[in-house]
This record gives sequence, structure tokens and C-alpha cells, in this order.
Amino acid sequence: MFLSAGLVNSSVSKAYVSYLTGEFCNSFYIGPLTEDEIVTTVSQLKEPTAVGYDEVKAKPVKVVSRLISFPVAYICNLIISSAVFPGKMKVARVTRYQTCQVHPTVDPFQFFRYFQQL
Repeated sequence: MFLSAGLVNSSVSKAYVSYLTGEFCNSFYIGPLTEDEIVTTVSQLKEPTAVGYDEVKAKPVKVVSRLISFPVAYICNLIISSAVFPGKMKVARVTRYQTCQVHPTVDPFQFFRYFQQL
């Protein structure tokens, strides 16, 4: 099935197919990841940022990207083929992104009422 990353067909990867019958026009397909895709994606990471929840910076990951590309591709393809995601991959850090500064003493409703009167 995913020969580029060393995966083979298994009973786990076939388990979800048993209840999926028919055609699904609105579905999508995720193909197997290759080692080159992993290396390319890692090379595009921004330097000062951390890659994930573990706070590992991008620079050391970039340095070893060729060495870790095969195991990472294998793990990602196994996750995709089995449809089982590890608990740690379900963690997300949501941060608020403020696009402009609003003076704290200005009430937003008063601000809009002022412009409605103009």
C-alpha cells in the first residue's frame, strides 16, 4: 500500500474499509507521504518558532531532517492508513492574534455610535 515509506497492507489498514461501501463524491484522498515531502516541509519552517507542543525549535529539526525523514514518513503513513491518531497529536495550542490596538478606555459601542451620527 505505502511502499515509499515501507508500509505494507495489514489487517489494521483494511479494518475501516469493511464499513465503507459505495462511492463518495465529496470525500478526499490523502496519499502516502514521501521522504522528500518531509524534508521540503521541514526546510520551510521558520527559524525562531517551535515545531510543536514539545517546544523543540525548528533549527535542530532542520539539521537532522534527512536522517528523520524515513521514520517520520513511516509514522505519518501508518497514522493515515490505520486512521488512529496518537493522543499527543490531538493537542493544539490556540492563541489569540490581535490585529490592531484598541485603547482600553474606549467603549466599542460608543465608538460605533459616534460614527453612525456622522
